[in-house]
Amino acid sequence: MVESRADNLPEGTRLYGFYPMAERLVIQPEVSSRGNVTDVAPHRRDLPAVYNSYVPVGETDPHQDHLRALLQPLLATSYLLADWLEDNDHFGAGQIIIGSASSKTGLGLCKYLAENKDRKYRIVGLTSDRNKAFVEGLGACDSVLTYDEIEQIEKLPSVYVDMAGNAQVKAALHAHLKDQMKHSAAVGISHWDQFNPAVELEGVKPEFFFAPAQIAKRRVDWGPGEIDRRIGEAFMRLASEASSWMSVEVHHGLDAAPEVYADLAAGRANPQEGHVIRLT
Repeated sequence: MVESRADNLPEGTRLYGFYPMAERLVIQPEVSSRGNVTDVAPHRRDLPAVYNSYVPVGETDPHQDHLRALLQPLLATSYLLADWLEDNDHFGAGQIIIGSASSKTGLGLCKYLAENKDRKYRIVGLTSDRNKAFVEGLGACDSVLTYDEIEQIEKLPSVYVDMAGNAQVKAALHAHLKDQMKHSAAVGISHWDQFNPAVELEGVKPEFFFAPAQIAKRRVDWGPGEIDRRIGEAFMRLASEASSWMSVEVHHGLDAAPEVYADLAAGRANPQEGHVIRLT
């Protein structure tokens, strides 16, 4: 923070949150007893609360900042998905299938689901042949299958959490499980070039998962600040072991962005790498 007129928010404070895309941001801060900051500017009040919330960050080294930037937004979604599934008693499913399990959100969900030692469900990771060994190495899934091995999935009550958005994969999975598919959640489209919402599906209709809605529900259920605390703790658990499954590649200058983005968009990105582009 380079300038402040708020008595309880001194200049130099470092805040983490979902910033608007701009060179500078002017906020009207409201600071809670925990020190968390909410932008209460009138033109932003109708947005979901998560987009107006900022958390103070102490002095950290660059590597910690990189991990936070790369992982916290994605692992927050992973945690909220795991919490939402538990909140809904996993829809009575005996297995939870995660599409694009090598994605950061997908692997985070696998790991959070695996933390439940009393679970009555299996965790099945779906991924490409190229990334199968990587997902298996995470040790969070009971089984890891490629997109060509859907027929090997057991026909028992299931939930599909789709990070891929691949229409052909989703159609094949729905056709294979039929009425055993108890819920189909649409989360991401890592396979953006295979996305087709017009494809007809057997069984339940996929429903979009909106993370801010689960945050809002838990703020009512648990009171102010509790869901934020749990998300923060969950992030720290996985970030503490991130060096075992992710290396951080730092690039300097905006000219480095096109190649990194092109590899990501074309599906060539290595799931074991996280990329940070510093503009200065």
